[in-house]
Amino acid sequence: MSVSDEPANERERLRDQLSQDKSHHLKNGRFCNPWPSFVEVPLTKFHHHLLTRDTTPAQQSIAEGRAPPVVPLNRALVDAHTGNLQLTWLGHSSLLIQLDYAKILCDPIFSNRCSPVQWLGPKRYTEAPCQVEDLPKGIDFLVLSHNHHDHMDWDTLRKIAARYPGIQVFAPLGNGPILKAAGFAFVNLMDWWQETSTPMLGKDGHFQYKFSCTPAQHITSRGLFDHNKTL
Repeated sequence: MSVSDEPANERERLRDQLSQDKSHHLKNGRFCNPWPSFVEVPLTKFHHHLLTRDTTPAQQSIAEGRAPPVVPLNRALVDAHTGNLQLTWLGHSSLLIQLDYAKILCDPIFSNRCSPVQWLGPKRYTEAPCQVEDLPKGIDFLVLSHNHHDHMDWDTLRKIAARYPGIQVFAPLGNGPILKAAGFAFVNLMDWWQETSTPMLGKDGHFQYKFSCTPAQHITSRGLFDHNKTL
């Protein structure tokens, strides 16, 4: 073993050790954040915050022209080449990553509201920079961090599944039913510290992409009664 192999082997050893820890799995099939530093906000307090939050600072920033300009997507994108990395921010937590010849879409939401319905719920401050039909051809991978409506938007997911039937989806455990219902055929569900590698053919040969699911101190839910049913 060469000296250069030691850090990589140590990372593999640590990952294997961490992946064996299932303290975030509860006996009732739900998940939890096992760390003492995590404090969960009661649902009543969360709803109170939604009803009483002060949106003036954000609205004032937009009115005064301090919000970042929205650039048309066709001007923001360039073809990525081997070894290049380009990230395009699509608002909120949505990113389009171009790495080598792969296009990776993360947590897309292009709806006007992050809500189960579009007639009620938190509304965008600014318009979405694009819609699914404006995205480039050949999106290869869709990465979803968790199931909140502002990260897994139902309307956006259905449109992506229809436009990119061969797209591979990577999401935490428990999200299989909603992703299958949205129309995705290739869904990879991952536990914390699990890694999945997938090959892709580019102009310069074959590439291997590794996706790693790492922990986050957060909660999940899409309704009132599915608290932490997904990772």
